[in-house]
Amino acid sequence: MRRNEIEKLCMVASSHYDCMNAEMARREVDGNICLSFDMSKCCYLQISEISKLWELKEKPLWTMFSEALVTLHSMSLPVSFLFRSDGKKICVYLGTLTKYVEFIKDTFLGVLPQMKFLMEKDEYTGKEKEKPFEGKVLFSKTWSDGGFLLGNPTGTEDFTISGQLERVIHGMGANPWEVCVFASPVSKENTINRYRDWTEIATANSIFSEVSYTDGEAIESTSFKKSYMHSAHYYEKIMEFCDKMKECVAVGEWDVVVNFASTSYQHARLLGGLLSSAYFGEESVPVPVHAVMHKSGQYKMLIDSRSYTHKFYGEIDYPTYGSRLSSYETAIYMTPPVVDTAGITIKDHVEFDVNRDVQGDTSLGRILENGDVTNNHYRINLDELNRHCLIIGLTGSGKTNTIKSLIHSAANSGGQKRPFMVIEPAKKEYWELYKLGFDKLRIYSVGSNEPFSSRLCINPFERVVYVDEQGNRKSVSIQTHIDFVFAAFKASFIMYTPMPYILEKAIYSIYEDCGWDISNNVNTRGAEIYPTIEDLYFKIPEIIEEMGYDTRMSHDLNGSLQARINSLRIGSKGATLNVQKSFPMKHLLEGNTIVELEDIGDDDVRSFIISLLLMRILEYRRQQEDCHHQVRHVLFFEEAHRLLKNIQSSTGENADPRGAAVEFFCNLLAELRSKGQGFVVADQIPSKLAPDLIKNTNLKIVHRTVSEEERKLMGGAMNMTELQTEALSTLKQGVAAMYSEGDYRPKLVKPHYAGALVPDHLRNLSREEVLRRTSVSCVNINGDPGYIMLTDKRCAICRACKGCIGLTPEDVLTTEIQRTNFIRLARVLNPDTVKTCVVDNLDRHVLNFIKDNNVAAPENRVVRSCLMAALLRIWNLNSQELREKIERIYIREKI
Repeated sequence: MRRNEIEKLCMVASSHYDCMNAEMARREVDGNICLSFDMSKCCYLQISEISKLWELKEKPLWTMFSEALVTLHSMSLPVSFLFRSDGKKICVYLGTLTKYVEFIKDTFLGVLPQMKFLMEKDEYTGKEKEKPFEGKVLFSKTWSDGGFLLGNPTGTEDFTISGQLERVIHGMGANPWEVCVFASPVSKENTINRYRDWTEIATANSIFSEVSYTDGEAIESTSFKKSYMHSAHYYEKIMEFCDKMKECVAVGEWDVVVNFASTSYQHARLLGGLLSSAYFGEESVPVPVHAVMHKSGQYKMLIDSRSYTHKFYGEIDYPTYGSRLSSYETAIYMTPPVVDTAGITIKDHVEFDVNRDVQGDTSLGRILENGDVTNNHYRINLDELNRHCLIIGLTGSGKTNTIKSLIHSAANSGGQKRPFMVIEPAKKEYWELYKLGFDKLRIYSVGSNEPFSSRLCINPFERVVYVDEQGNRKSVSIQTHIDFVFAAFKASFIMYTPMPYILEKAIYSIYEDCGWDISNNVNTRGAEIYPTIEDLYFKIPEIIEEMGYDTRMSHDLNGSLQARINSLRIGSKGATLNVQKSFPMKHLLEGNTIVELEDIGDDDVRSFIISLLLMRILEYRRQQEDCHHQVRHVLFFEEAHRLLKNIQSSTGENADPRGAAVEFFCNLLAELRSKGQGFVVADQIPSKLAPDLIKNTNLKIVHRTVSEEERKLMGGAMNMTELQTEALSTLKQGVAAMYSEGDYRPKLVKPHYAGALVPDHLRNLSREEVLRRTSVSCVNINGDPGYIMLTDKRCAICRACKGCIGLTPEDVLTTEIQRTNFIRLARVLNPDTVKTCVVDNLDRHVLNFIKDNNVAAPENRVVRSCLMAALLRIWNLNSQELREKIERIYIREKI
């Protein structure tokens, strides 16, 4: 090409370049802007939470948003993002035409599955749904000043640092502002045509890539020594347009309008500058990012960029107040904050398994996928509960609801209803199971004085008897039972050497007082007579004196041990424990039973009652045949750390005896598996529990747990990843991680809400009414002297002879069964058997009762009459012969 032709072409190119630069240098809106769109057709959803999936994929968030935009472009669907700040928090809205809002939402969830939206309750169904914001209402707020952001943005490539919008948020501080991005897809045909036009323009100006201008007249080859600078730059700009158009052809092109506004012109200018700075970069070509301001006080929002166009870019129509951008670039403008900001939560992206292959007969709830409840149920076979279950979670995290739901599911699955018992140490909530259809509940509220409440009776020293189908009575040996009772004391009460040894010897001694030959497992008196807490209390001083401690040591030991024992024989605790008989275990285990211990203020006593219940369950189950891994009964045990504490079992003089006792009860759980006894243990803090309890439970359910120590403990027991372990601290109320046989990793599950299962006619039923209705199912203790509290009701003679079996002397004289009791009394005083009793301390008492006709105290007169009448009749003696016999037995042949 000749030089004059080149110069002529250069002049044209230079003119076009000047026009292009002038348009890129526009800083103010010309004329008035009209909205040009009916915003009532638009609908927005507020984004409330985003997870950091981009960190796992190691790429910035805007690249993931671009994937959604490619999808939307292929469907020719418009999309909009609104970022609005009131100076305190930022709100992020995703919007489009109302008819497309669900599709837009699902598209973005496809690339960012754990994104959450602001929810509201449906007024008809009561279920939560995304709260829609109508565009006309959302944009009813008027701003005085603002402008448009134009140009090709550059996205931040480093996904580990804060995003670009955060700079704007920090820069604007407490000043209100908003940025609204509207993007309309450009047809593929339009994009290809303009790509062809730019290619033709590039071909026509390609000479400027080869020619340079020199001061001399000679042309050296095809190069000048001095460039036609404008022409060459114009060609570079053309090639930049070609490159962008090539990208737009590949991923889709959008007409994009970025509106920004604030409360004053100065703040709007600041906002425009911050936006330009945040989105400008090396890739901001061919059009650099810049702000165009409205005149002061004349801000109007623009939605459709095609309303105002120019032809300053290669004689091709381009929006004056918008930009033509690829899906990549459009996504940069639409990217929300990537660090946690007031108004939107940014959390770690954690994925839990969702597939559960086990098709059991009991549903524990529905599995969550990316935070959304699915129709995939987490099922177990109910018989798996014989391998036990552990439920962990903070107060209010949903443990109680999970247990109630499990109880309800267990009672309505598999065609076989399993009875259950709930031990409730710290609250009274399970009485509400009555509302779930368990109308035959047996509710025992220990220590309660509520109307219609029923008390529990347990004599710790009475063995459990199991009667099989043939009527055979079975029980553990007395030696085994003594070991169990001693373990219960050690697990519940803090004792120091030599207190455990004294207590153990006292327990053996009170059994011997009742005629038990412990080695041979027989009662020499031929009756099932058991000692009581009352007997143990009065036996302690005897044993301490017998062991020969010095005076000070004796006083200390006597005070410590008797104080502990005395707490079990007074008040409501005595009404439960200081009785002659226990409630039948058949009654407690073959029905649905709730034991409430909230009204017992002493944690040691609560632990003792719980340990006695576990001990009695063990004794009862040991006499039954194995059940081939089927569950007969399920025990739900809240606040398990009260008994099954994390205490190291050690040896030596200073070892805590509770360690071995706790280990005993943990072994108890494992032993009962073959007997069909299931355990569901719940607690708030797993590190307080014995380690065996965490390791040896098949089903583990963990609600929200905050402490790092607790999370790591449960995470290791459930094969969790590090991210899953951390996520336990952010679980919502009523959501739990579940793990059992068949799972590789835990699954997030939303247990069924028990409250939704309550029929309307029972919903407002009071506790008092429930107690009234269920009291008929409880053991009737009225008229049965075996359930009368013995504290201070029996004299020394009654405590020694056990013949009155819990009766006061007054009861002996007024009951119809006095002959039976008197026969037992006679056996105690019979010369053939008296040598098996330890009654040294009662000699003078008996002698005084028999010989003294002037006994003053009324209760003593009753006892005297009781003895005299009984012995005269049973032994067929006159008064003189009786006195001689008593004197011979207790005085002359003193034991």
